[in-house]
Amino acid sequence: MLKTTIRTTASLAIFLFSLSQTLAQSKPTCAVLTFDARVGVSVPESQMLSDRFATEFDRLGRYTIVARSMMREILDEQEFQATDHCSAAACAVEAGQLLGVRFMVYGTIGRLGGIYSINSFMVDVETGQQIRSATTDIEGEVGLALTYLMSANARQLLGMESPPRPDVRPPRALEPRRDQEGYFDISLSPARAELRLNNQPIRPGRISVSPNRHHTLTASMSGYTSYGKQHSVGVGGTRSIDIRLRQD
Repeated sequence: MLKTTIRTTASLAIFLFSLSQTLAQSKPTCAVLTFDARVGVSVPESQMLSDRFATEFDRLGRYTIVARSMMREILDEQEFQATDHCSAAACAVEAGQLLGVRFMVYGTIGRLGGIYSINSFMVDVETGQQIRSATTDIEGEVGLALTYLMSANARQLLGMESPPRPDVRPPRALEPRRDQEGYFDISLSPARAELRLNNQPIRPGRISVSPNRHHTLTASMSGYTSYGKQHSVGVGGTRSIDIRLRQD
């Protein structure tokens, strides 16, 4: 019991000393709680992403951020029921009062399908009012959420312009080069008929295809005789294909 009291007192003393240093500065104090993990996101992932958010938020220089390791220790010692995360303003205000900071940031992180979504909120501990909020989504893996989404949401929460979204398209090396393509110039009648190239639906017009290969073109419509034939074209060439379906 005595050791626990000493340890708690020492931690509080260190924290209060750090806080007194920050209060001497012009920037207001703020702490970032671990965002609540929602569907598709594990607790360890939420903790890692929240740590990155706090780092990116601190880099923006608007607030003096309490170190998350110190924040966790203080909240644990005060037996804060929600440990170091909240998903409601009242919970964040309670944590902020224990930490002695002016503002608290909290939120949620989830993933539905391939889309990560983060909702962040800032609350004024003194008034209990939510003063800022931000929602940011991005499609991709957790690495993209770590390297882009956290920074983008932190900036959005402060009303700043988000960084450019990373190019997530396939590398150019995987895209066909123009001098390695051929083209079909397809016309179709009736225009409402279903047109397919290699069993994939397409529209009439100029379409790029791999050269020197057989490609299957089909067209069908109720009440008409279906069309099906293979076509090919050389490198850089264009083959005109006029498809006219006849009524049965």
